[in-house]
Amino acid sequence: MYKTVIKLPRLGGNEAEAKILAWKKAPGESFAADETLLEVETDKAVVEVPAPAAGVMGRPLKAVDELADFDEALAEVELEGEAPARVEADPAHAAVPAAAPAAAPAAARDAGPAGAGGGRAVASPAARRAARHAGLDLAGLHGSGPGGRIVLRDLPSAGAAAASDGAPFRGAFGEWHVRRWNADAGAAQPTIVLIHGLYGDLDTWAGLAKGLADAGRPVLALDLPLHGRSRASAASLDEMVAGARELLDALAPGRRLLVGHSLGGAVALKLAQAGGGRGLAALGLIAPAGLGTEIDQGFLDGMLHAREPALLRRELEKLTRRPQPLGEAWLAELHVRLRERAAALETLVGGFAVRGTQQIDLRSALETLAAQGLPIAVLWGRLDRVLPWHQALDLPPQVALHLFADAGHMPQAEQTGAVTQVLLRLARAEPTSD
Repeated sequence: MYKTVIKLPRLGGNEAEAKILAWKKAPGESFAADETLLEVETDKAVVEVPAPAAGVMGRPLKAVDELADFDEALAEVELEGEAPARVEADPAHAAVPAAAPAAAPAAARDAGPAGAGGGRAVASPAARRAARHAGLDLAGLHGSGPGGRIVLRDLPSAGAAAASDGAPFRGAFGEWHVRRWNADAGAAQPTIVLIHGLYGDLDTWAGLAKGLADAGRPVLALDLPLHGRSRASAASLDEMVAGARELLDALAPGRRLLVGHSLGGAVALKLAQAGGGRGLAALGLIAPAGLGTEIDQGFLDGMLHAREPALLRRELEKLTRRPQPLGEAWLAELHVRLRERAAALETLVGGFAVRGTQQIDLRSALETLAAQGLPIAVLWGRLDRVLPWHQALDLPPQVALHLFADAGHMPQAEQTGAVTQVLLRLARAEPTSD
């Protein structure tokens, strides 16, 4: 047996923290390999954290309802077998803070709505984070989420709190929501601009953005019009591109590495084409639209016309090789957002896909940019069910192709580390010329 700590896993790479919901093992209690030690909650899911091996539960380091960052220690444990070399050289338990809190009783988790009986306010991780940034006290607030849970929309200054991620940009097409990392990293490095796909938002980049930012790179992610927290509108792909170009000229006027996923890939490619290479350092396209004919119309329509949140789950399962855990509250919020924007989204979708056939063809734009010597990488999951990966087989010879055998439509979520390394290399690439 050896002593170590259990850490909060990445859980798909799309969240920054999680809340402890319940401890399933008490101190001194034994457990088997893969047995659930605790449950945690992100903004999108309730997830069980399993034991990596058989062992005995030690001291919990996080209380119920407390927030934990990914890779943060959650509990001391003793595991069967011999300690890995890295544990012997630098014992994990030696780094455990002496004053770490013990687990709170389960009753604290069930205290009810905010302020009920003087207990701690029950709130989503995102609401707690936004309130902390804005200096808000959650006590006394009425929660509109399940069981009286406080969610972002319940904060009296939710807009101001969200602005801590970056002040909104107001342009010709309305207000865009953006977030920046390492904005003051210096002009010598290109800003890595992340553009999400259809029905997504900038939060889908969280794991990837963290990896790029931890490497010291300046990063900017944006919510496209009709998506996420942006209040901008656009009736066509060209309008999205025009608005994004206006935003980037204002917020990232230097060199840029444009990274776009799916529809965002088409936006990035047209941005590169429209700019004529001005200020463009490189281009990263993840399962991009516009390079082939086929697209899963069932996904497009299923998301847009789902009559209840459960139907969204069915469509979202198409995005990854393995279904991702999705919280009911998050699904309900996404359903409301899609319903509110359904008419405008239907117009937008109809402009680039009809009956399973893409209505945009950006192959010539890619060929022109590649011939000009722009460093370009295309990344695709071999198990993509939305846009078939074989659309990448006719790429210009100058374009680097990265295929991920164990990923679907979102390799940035399923193979976050590998995608991060590809983009970091691309950010260092130098233009070439024939």
